[in-house]
Amino acid sequence: PPDSLNRQVEVIPNIKSRYFTIQNNLTVVDTGRTRVRIDRPYGTNIIILNGEVLVGTEPFERTPSLTNPTLFYVTALKEVLDEKGIEVTGDPIDCDDYQGYSRDSLAFNDLIVQKSPKLIDILKQLMKRSQNMYAETMVRTLGYQFEGLGSFWNGKKVIEAVLDEFGVIPGTYAFMDGSGLSRYNFVSPAQLTKILKGMWKSEYRDEWYDIQPIAGVDGTLRRRMKSTKAEGNVHAKTGTISNVRGLSGYVKTSSGEDLVFSFLVNGHLLSSRDTELITDSVLELISEYPYINENLVK
Repeated sequence: PPDSLNRQVEVIPNIKSRYFTIQNNLTVVDTGRTRVRIDRPYGTNIIILNGEVLVGTEPFERTPSLTNPTLFYVTALKEVLDEKGIEVTGDPIDCDDYQGYSRDSLAFNDLIVQKSPKLIDILKQLMKRSQNMYAETMVRTLGYQFEGLGSFWNGKKVIEAVLDEFGVIPGTYAFMDGSGLSRYNFVSPAQLTKILKGMWKSEYRDEWYDIQPIAGVDGTLRRRMKSTKAEGNVHAKTGTISNVRGLSGYVKTSSGEDLVFSFLVNGHLLSSRDTELITDSVLELISEYPYINENLVK
């Protein structure tokens, strides 16, 4: 029945906000498999759920995007305060839309201060779950830290300087957003392996290795390469947009040698599972191989 179906979809955190609506078109089936698609018409905050959920499926999460997350936050904050009996006059507004806004021009009284988790914990969530919003924010954070203004273009300058140190020459790639969702991003597997090698040789090697998803264990690789030599061995970052799949990271041979790899499958017409079978099978073979020629590693 529709009422019982609606109860299967929950918002986390559990808030009721007028900022977005959920259109639930899911159906529950007793055969087949769970297939869920999330759409949001451009410029709206109508989240449309389509597909099928197999009876007995374990609870799972999906993270849709919203238009103007800043306005969503202040709208939800006002709604929660109103619910708690704390009157807030005026309408929620994004500071970007506030004429003449600057923090120095307004008098602020701190009501509460909440510090964020440690940066390494944020980065681990970013990498393990492939959290695109965190990735976008990190670029701007670098821009603020090193250039004084948290814009994408300032963050891009910082990142390009580091990539240059790793041997990724400016002008040989296109870096157009933090999440990698832009169709105007262009990078090669050779360049990705230079980045991976650069981080392996850096002072942050251990932290960098630790925040990668681990095959068969956690993150976006938790269901892949299970019951193979690659399980618990491969540390790598996934990448997915329509007709494109990527996997880049580190794998150990059976004799303990560390290798860097990068797969980019562009313009494919396969299912996601079929592309995973290609890359994962190669990594499983490498994990079982006892020795790699030193010259090949270099």
